[in-house]
Amino acid sequence: MSVRSDAGRLAKAKGHEFEQEVVDFLSSNLKKTFILEGSNTTKVDARSSDNTLRYSIKKTPSGLQVGLITQQNFINALNITDPDIIRFINEFFGGNDYEEYNRHRKKIHEIDSALSSKFLRFLHDSVEDICKVAITHGSLNPSDDVNFIIFPKIKHDVRTLKAIDVHSFIKDVKENGVWQFRPTTIDLFVSDVKVMNIQMFGSGTKYSSGYHSLQFRITCGKIDEKHIRCINT
Repeated sequence: MSVRSDAGRLAKAKGHEFEQEVVDFLSSNLKKTFILEGSNTTKVDARSSDNTLRYSIKKTPSGLQVGLITQQNFINALNITDPDIIRFINEFFGGNDYEEYNRHRKKIHEIDSALSSKFLRFLHDSVEDICKVAITHGSLNPSDDVNFIIFPKIKHDVRTLKAIDVHSFIKDVKENGVWQFRPTTIDLFVSDVKVMNIQMFGSGTKYSSGYHSLQFRITCGKIDEKHIRCINT
């Protein structure tokens, strides 16, 4: 077993421990009962028993995964049929068809600029649906959605919890978000602040569909305060 695999398993275990701490903290301090979800078909990690609060829990304010979606699930979830958009996804996030390239994927400068420009327009035009798939609903359960992302201002410290109003944030992204390419990532800026990025996952079994999945990472601590809500305790 590799050192990287061990580190990944440890981080996952710590993440689950923190989720339970959050649920216990909320149930003790708010006038609601919270339930820890265990299903991989919903983006919701914890919900109040009356279902009015549906949280995605992050353990740190720095960049963390908010969505991990295979290329085919992403294409299906957004009903993408344009062959140019599909081709860009295949080339940028990679696969066995690109084994002559490092890590079996193309960097942005190795992709036809016309394809890149078209995909950038697609990102801007589809940002609300992309956020729905990546952040609130996922690709497997369109009927259940996250309405807040909860995170600590200080890593792993439940006493510093804050909540991002997801619908307020997505509205801001839709109105003011700008996508920019980097060699191996696509960054999302709002008011000149990078708040999210998409990249090839690049972990797990090499060159599998999981390895070449789209990984969405969010930096909770960089999101504008106007979208932040206090956890009333």
